[in-house]
Amino acid sequence: RTLRETLAPLKVISILGEPNTQSEFYQHDKLSRIKKTFDIKFKQTNDPIWDINKYYIFTIIRNPWSRYFSFFNYFKTASENYENFLSGNVKGWTEAQIHQGKTSYSFFNNGLSKKDLMKRIVQNNDDQGSFFIYNDHVHVNHVARFEDLKSEILGFCDLFSLENPTVTHGNKGEYSTTMNEFYDQEIVDLIAEREKVLLKHYNFNYDN
Repeated sequence: RTLRETLAPLKVISILGEPNTQSEFYQHDKLSRIKKTFDIKFKQTNDPIWDINKYYIFTIIRNPWSRYFSFFNYFKTASENYENFLSGNVKGWTEAQIHQGKTSYSFFNNGLSKKDLMKRIVQNNDDQGSFFIYNDHVHVNHVARFEDLKSEILGFCDLFSLENPTVTHGNKGEYSTTMNEFYDQEIVDLIAEREKVLLKHYNFNYDN
């Protein structure tokens, strides 16, 4: 989201991913699916704009332990917002917001402990490596780190001679809790196993 909101004012985005997983281009899609769509369109049109090999491809990765902690807090906030929606305190929600809120609310009100909720979040979300690493090979030109997001985006703009944008950090969460309140060694190890492909190529450590 940060990248989309930062680059949109520069009017350099030709294709903007959508939040719907069934859309032609999903905003959190894997490279393999994006490549497949490009290849189909290239074969149909022979238009070089659909030749994915002509593109500079980069992606953004994040410390895995921070990522799943962020997931937990994001879904928790969505659950709380949905509760406000049900009570009439929030108006004008889209169908997508209602669906996500309802799903998150059901997830957080099923009687599970925080630890078991975290386990499910880890198990039910794709590991980062699956988005761009196949057969032990990195299939993008550059891997940016979320922890250095502003400098990475400015570096990207400088590489392609784009004007310096105002970096807008969308969905930035401020949490009243810390990871060590949720994580024990079992959860730390579970995340390490889940993200083993990424961790084989990029050095991240659990830092509470």
